[in-house]
Amino acid sequence: KNLLIKLDLYSSEWVVNEVSKIKFMVDSKELCLNLKTSKACILDRAKLERYLYEQCIKQGVEFRLGEAISEKDIVRGVRRHNRSHILNIKGEEAKVFIDASGLASVLGKYMGMVDNLKKIEDIGYCFQATVNAEFDNSIQLYLFNNGYGWVFPKSSNLANIGIGVVNFTNLDFGMKFIDKVCPNSYEIQYCFREPIPLSMPAKELVKGNVMLVGEAGRLVNSLTGAGIFTALVSGEKAGKIADGYLKNKLNSLGIYDLAMKNLFYHKLRKSYKLK
Repeated sequence: KNLLIKLDLYSSEWVVNEVSKIKFMVDSKELCLNLKTSKACILDRAKLERYLYEQCIKQGVEFRLGEAISEKDIVRGVRRHNRSHILNIKGEEAKVFIDASGLASVLGKYMGMVDNLKKIEDIGYCFQATVNAEFDNSIQLYLFNNGYGWVFPKSSNLANIGIGVVNFTNLDFGMKFIDKVCPNSYEIQYCFREPIPLSMPAKELVKGNVMLVGEAGRLVNSLTGAGIFTALVSGEKAGKIADGYLKNKLNSLGIYDLAMKNLFYHKLRKSYKLK
């Protein structure tokens, strides 16, 4: 809550619940953490993203929703100092391209910065559902030997329930987890599944005029599958550095690569080796 207030993003329009208790579940043991100085906020992500979308439009950002990019849409430039650069995508020219396409890493693969994930152990799996049932007003975190699960209550009868795992053997783990959390009757409103990269981080996050952020740069903790924080930090850093570069305040985008390696690279490599 304090962070949202600091960022001037606290609003009852998208803060649907405030929680002061977090329960950690390991096997049959439970550890309860009571938050005293601040509360954890459960957000309506769609409404918050809509607000941010509108704020960006006011600042002159142009969005083109629902337009996928493939290799045939990309025009690559000549070699410059042994680094390729992209001239345009779908006919649109730009001095800088930031790839935030997640696991697909469309530009990252095209520029040879990342490869397709071929090892099963380098791919995790995430499942989340919005569920109607009875819930107490606490965040619940479950720890397993191959992942973790969560319950984020939006109200006394609605919650987001999810699980992220590695080395999975079937796709039923999500439903089995809901059965465990909601032993009585429940109803699923919405659910989704998606793979997540658990490989080593990309060796280069900048090549020519292309920058990789978040999952596109494989900036994910291989032990936990956590990638939201690194995505937020890398996205903010890439945006600020690109802005400085375009305004001729910086003579290279390479400072982004250096900054990310100082912040995350060595930690993420260590996590991968411990996996």
